[in-house]
Amino acid sequence: MALDLKKAMFASNDNQIPNSGPRVSRASRRAKATVQHALALAIPTLFSALVFHPAIASALSLSGVVIYSSDADGNPSGGGELFGAAYVWHTVPDRTWYGLGVWQGFLPQSLQTTPLNAPDFQLHQVLVDGSNEFTIVGEQPFVDFGADWPPNYVLDLYFDGNTEAPGLSVMFSGNAACSGGVAAANPGPVFSLALEASSTRVGAVYDNSGTRTSVEAVSFGPPTHCSIDVDLVSAFGLIPDGEPDYIGALKLLVEPVVPSPGPTPTVAPCAGDCNGDAAVAINELLTCVNIALGTLAPDACAACEPYRDTEVTITSILRAINNALFGCAAM
Repeated sequence: MALDLKKAMFASNDNQIPNSGPRVSRASRRAKATVQHALALAIPTLFSALVFHPAIASALSLSGVVIYSSDADGNPSGGGELFGAAYVWHTVPDRTWYGLGVWQGFLPQSLQTTPLNAPDFQLHQVLVDGSNEFTIVGEQPFVDFGADWPPNYVLDLYFDGNTEAPGLSVMFSGNAACSGGVAAANPGPVFSLALEASSTRVGAVYDNSGTRTSVEAVSFGPPTHCSIDVDLVSAFGLIPDGEPDYIGALKLLVEPVVPSPGPTPTVAPCAGDCNGDAAVAINELLTCVNIALGTLAPDACAACEPYRDTEVTITSILRAINNALFGCAAM
């Protein structure tokens, strides 16, 4: 009777398993188990692919960007408000300085995508070996410079989550072409991403345990220098505000650091090896003996006395015999 009752329970509940909680069909449980099994198989493969992919194995990342107008010595300048001296853009969500939007790639295709640091200007972008190209966009300063916008800018870049001091700092011309101009090391002060003065001294290259990152090209300026009007950001948000934006290009080069080769091991000469085959044969020993006796000229086999600091002597012959018996590496 108990067996018949169990059959009746299953039949009356549409192939469901009775329990104290919600009833789940066998088909649902099988589907869930199949998904869990597929995930268990896929996750290790995906993890390995990400961790060991050569382009991102170094985990080098760009964590922030600061741009400010400067004088020829890298000091904040231009009439803005950074210590009363400069106009500033950076990838930080605050309401003191201008925000800076960052897009992947170059104009015009780059602006057809979502900003890398949406929605709040904060940036965390993995860099790959080779060239990394970005478009940068910031609110136009409230002062109209006309054709005389700031002649110089400083670019500070922050890496690997460290925003207390830049990993590299460079200067570039405000008259650089839209596609970017060359940059030089910044001789002036540097700041944290939050624009606090930093005592750290940095150069134009960021070294990250196996990679070197440098600025291949950079530009930033009013719309006229790119012959394009865009309105993508406001002073404090990644939203249009009805005013044309400053725009530019940033191209970073990430190169693997190739360790310097060590000194070439010195291979000891093999006494008696006349033909250079790393072995000493009987006929070569006889040649050395005849040179020692004076019946053959020394140039018959220079290896009989490989150090060439003396004539072929009994010591030279003993070295050659040892090499014949035990091989050239024996001495």
